Amino acid sequence: METKIENATNILSKVTGSVFNKEGQQQLLITLDEPIIGYQLERYTNSKGELYGEFTLFDNRIITVHQRKKIHAILSDIVNSSGDGKNAYDIKSIKEDMKLIFCKSKGIDEFSTSELTGDCTVTVASEFITFLLDFCLEYGVPLSDPPIELAEDLKHQLIMCLYERKCAVCWQPGMVHKVTTTGAKKIPGRHEVMCLCSNHYQEAESIGHKSFADKQHVLGILMNQEQFMKLKNTR
Repeated sequence: METKIENATNILSKVTGSVFNKEGQQQLLITLDEPIIGYQLERYTNSKGELYGEFTLFDNRIITVHQRKKIHAILSDIVNSSGDGKNAYDIKSIKEDMKLIFCKSKGIDEFSTSELTGDCTVTVASEFITFLLDFCLEYGVPLSDPPIELAEDLKHQLIMCLYERKCAVCWQPGMVHKVTTTGAKKIPGRHEVMCLCSNHYQEAESIGHKSFADKQHVLGILMNQEQFMKLKNTR
């Protein structure tokens, strides 16, 4: 149930316990940084005596070694594809420029990917990697590693490949194909699609769409008729 609350109070808190009740609902024990005075609770209670709040979990995990390696690899590819082949840019300057653009687009403070500072979470690192891959896909930056292995948000990347008409596996120019990889029941007006180059489409047809998806670690994207027509009209 959703309810709109005016002048809501935001209080930092810490989860200190978790249990499940008889109905299978999870109950959290929360310790507040500051107490809520009784009349404040009454102020936010609706006419039915119900009190609702929004709970936000902060990611306290620090960027992983694997994520740092991904970022370095992608930035290296951007550097190698820039200028006239003489590496006019270096990784450090490209990295700072990319972080600045990313932070501005997200409305967040600048961060360091060093594990020593501890100000880059797993979530931020994941979103930054997705941002870098989107840049590479849009501007045709060739990647040294398979795109699927670098992706943090696979579904997002597969959708971007569809709209950019780049193969979901190798990022070579491709076409949108109807596939059957998820095993979902066919419903009129709903399409499962994937962008594939001619070579990978032939492979999918040869070994079967499901086997191909398992082998390449990709999936078809389900779209309704409106989404499918919008996709067809993008190019």
